[in-house]
Amino acid sequence: MKKIITTDKAPAPIGPYNQAVLLGNLLYTSGQIAINPKTGALEIDDIEKETKLVMENSKAILEEAGMTFENVITLVARIDIRCIGIYIFLIKLVYKSTWHSFDFLFELHDHGFHKRLQAFFNDSLHIS
Repeated sequence: MKKIITTDKAPAPIGPYNQAVLLGNLLYTSGQIAINPKTGALEIDDIEKETKLVMENSKAILEEAGMTFENVITLVARIDIRCIGIYIFLIKLVYKSTWHSFDFLFELHDHGFHKRLQAFFNDSLHIS
C-alpha cells in the first residue's frame, strides 16, 4: 500500500510532487535543496551550511516515515564540482559510521549552478 509522507519540518514541495512516498517498506524521497523550512528562504551562500540544511531536511522526512539514515541505500547529489571534497567530508560527518553503506551518485555541475538554481527558484515562486 502506498502512503504519502509529509512533514512541516522540511520544506513543502514547490511543484506537483510529494516529499516522500512509502511503498511497502521502501521510501522514495524527493530531492532536497537548501530551503529553510521555517522561513522558506533558499540558503546557498555557504556549502557547509547548505549541506547541513539539506541533510536536516532529509532527516526530517526520514523520521516522519519512521526511518533514519541507516535505511538509506542511495544518495544522489547534484553539486558544483569544485565542492565535491568538502561535500563528501560533510556527508561522512552526518552519516558517521554508516556513510560507506550506500551508493553516492553525483551529478557534477559547473560553477554557475547555484546562480541558475536561485533564478529558477525565484521564477518558480514569482519572487523578484
